[in-house]
Amino acid sequence: MNLMDKLMELLYPPRANCLGCASPRGNEDGVLCEDCQRRLKPIREMNVPVCERCGSPISVLTEGCRRCADWKADELDMARSCYVYAPPVDGLIIQFKYNGVYRLDEFLGRALCGMIRDLEIEKPDFLVPVPMHRRRLRQRGYNQAELLARVVEREMGWNMAELLRRTHYTRRQARLSAKQRRHNLDGAFELDGDVSGLRILLIDDVLTTGATANRCARLFKRSGAAWVGLLSVARAVPGFEN
Repeated sequence: MNLMDKLMELLYPPRANCLGCASPRGNEDGVLCEDCQRRLKPIREMNVPVCERCGSPISVLTEGCRRCADWKADELDMARSCYVYAPPVDGLIIQFKYNGVYRLDEFLGRALCGMIRDLEIEKPDFLVPVPMHRRRLRQRGYNQAELLARVVEREMGWNMAELLRRTHYTRRQARLSAKQRRHNLDGAFELDGDVSGLRILLIDDVLTTGATANRCARLFKRSGAAWVGLLSVARAVPGFEN
């Protein structure tokens, strides 16, 4: 380490404030303190049944899974998420997605890789990040799904390809009802490439109703893809946030 490196380390020590609670205790990688690490809710570690198709925790008080009950046969074959969308991961995703903290791609991307290894998810032909419209991409400066996919590509040795284009500028899905989400995406995507017989694994930050991912999956399936799955960092699971 040269003199300049030592000086920079003194000025900007690696133990930054925690991005989950702003505690000055921080963490060696500058993301979450130990308390926030313990507050994470990995779905695969929850002691509850999980839906085989959408990966959602299922309450013992219900019969079957209500999260993917309206998913069609030509939509997602599988969805899996690392965490329940609850503190502190919800705050991390907001910072990553809207506040320009793009360095969180490593922390969140490695969480996806850990889930892939733990669940022994089969290697796809291509990883495909859920695309953003060019107007929103100009506003934000980057597509968070693409940053996550590139981490998975590097760490897992899998191939990423941007096979989808978002052709219509749509309202933000987070502000819409489930029915509005589906109609908001009419004609929003176009395929860029031949996917006949391929296994496609979509990458995104959050799964809510599945409207966006299922619209992408339907386009792939109707173009000849053999299988389409989705990996996301977190998913909304009402009743399991606490």
